Amino acid sequence: MSIGVKRSETWPQSNLFKTMKKIPNLFSVLLILGLLFFGTTKLTSKTKNEAAVLSKKAIKVDGGFGYQIFTGKKLLVQQEFMPSVQGKVPFRSAKDALKVATLVMDKINAGTQPIIKKEELTQLNLFKLD
Repeated sequence: MSIGVKRSETWPQSNLFKTMKKIPNLFSVLLILGLLFFGTTKLTSKTKNEAAVLSKKAIKVDGGFGYQIFTGKKLLVQQEFMPSVQGKVPFRSAKDALKVATLVMDKINAGTQPIIKKEELTQLNLFKLD
């Protein structure tokens, strides 16, 4: 009588080989996910934990003023008219334009969307709500 190994008894071993073949694929996926997480963390930590070095400048435009915001020497924002106001209405003075530029810079440094609402323009005495 011969004692042999039944086919069903070898199944766990062949399953192990299939699993071992999947390890490089799993490693690749984990590596890519790790790199994405690291890159995203680096980008967000720079904007939230460290205030970006921003500067502002008033610019002359047709009929008034606008502003530019720079990060280093790179132009980040160029606003040639009052945001949230119907039509393209420029700021009346360089001082007014710079008030809004300061508000936008504060929002960028706080890590929030730099969206300016009409109510904010009213608080800065630049616009009257109807």
